[in-house]
Amino acid sequence: MIQQGSGPAADGATSARAGYTRVAWPGAMCSPWAESFAQPMDGEQACHAKIESALQQALAARELSLAWQPVVDRAARNTVCAEALLRWNHPELGIVPPARFVPVAEHAGLIEHIGDWVIEQACAQAAQWRLHVAPDLCVAVNVSPLQLNRRFVRKVSRVLEISGLPPSALELEITESQPMLDTRSVVSTIAAIANFGVKFVIDDFGTGYSSLSYLRRLPVHGLKIDRSFVMGLPFDSRSAAIVEGLAKIAHSIALTVTAEGVETDEQATFLRECGIDRMQGFLFSRAVEPDDFVEDCRTRSSRCE
Repeated sequence: MIQQGSGPAADGATSARAGYTRVAWPGAMCSPWAESFAQPMDGEQACHAKIESALQQALAARELSLAWQPVVDRAARNTVCAEALLRWNHPELGIVPPARFVPVAEHAGLIEHIGDWVIEQACAQAAQWRLHVAPDLCVAVNVSPLQLNRRFVRKVSRVLEISGLPPSALELEITESQPMLDTRSVVSTIAAIANFGVKFVIDDFGTGYSSLSYLRRLPVHGLKIDRSFVMGLPFDSRSAAIVEGLAKIAHSIALTVTAEGVETDEQATFLRECGIDRMQGFLFSRAVEPDDFVEDCRTRSSRCE
C-alpha cells in the first residue's frame, strides 16, 4: 500500500510495499522526482540507476533515519506499539519516496543491508523506551520477503541479544500481497523466528489474493486491516460488514486486530464497537521524530492516571 502523506512525517500507514518499510511521504514530490515521472522509459531507467547509485552511499552518509508512529489501544488511551518508519533524505534528490527506492534496493541486493540497519536501530530505540518511557511498549518493523531467510533468523536473534529487547516486544510486519510469502523457505523462516517469541503480523490484510489462507498456513499473531476498508467507515455498509467479519474471524483464532488509516472519531467509534484491538492513523498521530513520540506517549499515558 503506497499512500501519499501530507508532510515528511506523514502517516506510517503508508508502506513502501516491496515489503519492509512503512512510511508516508509528501503528496507533492520534490521536483527531481516529478520530472522523472514525466519522462519516457529511458528517463525512468536513468532515474532507477541514479537511485541505486545513491543508495549505495545512503547508510554511510547517514541519510537514512527512522520516524515513529504510535499504535494505540482500543480506548485510544495508551500507546502500545511504536512503528518504525524509514526515511531517506538525499542532499540532491531530496526526500525519496519509498515506492521508488525500496524496489530498487531489492533489485540491487541492498535490501538486506538496509533492513539490518532498520531492525538494529528500531530494537535499540524500543529497548531504551521500555526502560525510561513505557515498560510494555512494543516495536513494529516491516520486512521484505527477500529478508526472510536463514541469515535473517540469526540476525534477529543477535539483535535481540544485543539490544536487550524481549522477543515478545518485537513485531515483524509482512505484506500479504507479496506472493513470496507462500514459499516453503519463507514459511520455515517465519516459524523459526516466531519460535523465539517474536510476533508476526500480516499487514494490508484483505488486499491480496490469499488473505484467509495465510491465516491458516503462517504462524502469525495478528493482522492489520488495510486502510482501504477503514476509510469508508462507518457509512459504507460493505466496508463495515467486511471489517466486522474480519475482526470476528481473527478473534476466533486468537489473533490481534489492528485497524490502520484511522482519521475520524466516527471511524474510531465504529472500530471500538467491532472489538478492534488497536488503531493507528492521523487521528492519533502522524509519524514523528523520536522526541515527539516520547512526548505523545507520555501525554497519552498521563490521561489514564
